[in-house]
Amino acid sequence: MGGNCTRAALLCLPLLATLAPDAVAQTPVGDRIVPPATLTFGEADGAVDITLPGKPDHDNTDVQAFLSSGTATRSTGSTCQAGQDLLFTDNNPITANTSSTTHTYSHITICNDTADEPDETFTLTWHSTSGNPFNGGASNCSANAQCTTVVTITDNDPTVASLARVGTGAVTEGNDIEFTVTLGRKLIAGEIIDVPLVLSGTGITTADLDDLAQKSGQGLNAGVSLVNAGTLTPVVRFTGAGTLANSKVQTATLVLGATADNTAETGGETLTVALGPDDSTANGFDLSSRSTNVGGGA
Repeated sequence: MGGNCTRAALLCLPLLATLAPDAVAQTPVGDRIVPPATLTFGEADGAVDITLPGKPDHDNTDVQAFLSSGTATRSTGSTCQAGQDLLFTDNNPITANTSSTTHTYSHITICNDTADEPDETFTLTWHSTSGNPFNGGASNCSANAQCTTVVTITDNDPTVASLARVGTGAVTEGNDIEFTVTLGRKLIAGEIIDVPLVLSGTGITTADLDDLAQKSGQGLNAGVSLVNAGTLTPVVRFTGAGTLANSKVQTATLVLGATADNTAETGGETLTVALGPDDSTANGFDLSSRSTNVGGGA
């Protein structure tokens, strides 16, 4: 029988107890904070803000991020350095309160450079030292009060393609013309560049030429394929593989046969192989009809 009883009068009074409030558990107010799972910034964006929607479970909650992984390199100084991709300030939490439905994190600067490179990534791991303000049910959050955001930095420097003939002098009918198309850097997995070619010359038709083909040989034409090889406007497609450290996708070595037609032709014919067309844009390789997808164009 609960209560405070006196044996003489058999009078029982209720036992009153005061329970100390839980110092950790708080009553959630609204939706918890959910950092974005992914973000994309341009290389020229400079100082960037990251918006964190939602409310913490109590006022004066600190929210901070740590740079945890990725291909992007962090500058070791207070300003952007050559070859570095971002500035990031450690130990700079923001304060989140229940009166705000969004919070802004502003401790990241994207570094602009002139180097042609693949798009870079880095991962932010969010946490708090004053409770768990995050929505643990979000796909990028876990039950141990941590969330992640994968950030992509899109490169803005074009990849340059160059064209060069192998050998010199006239080529007789029945023989091949050899030339190379070379990119300014190797392509990694997920990257594609379409390099359009134009074959032209006085009197030149497809009947004068064999189909454009890749030169065979060990180590040649990694990731290279040809589109419309039997026309005067073929396309050389480079499809990246691996990482910069192990990719071999950079040069196409091609052959174009001069067809033997048994027709006497005075003075011969002249063939021009050129890059193009550029259409009306500065980076003509990036037209919507092509598959080029590198950040800085081509």
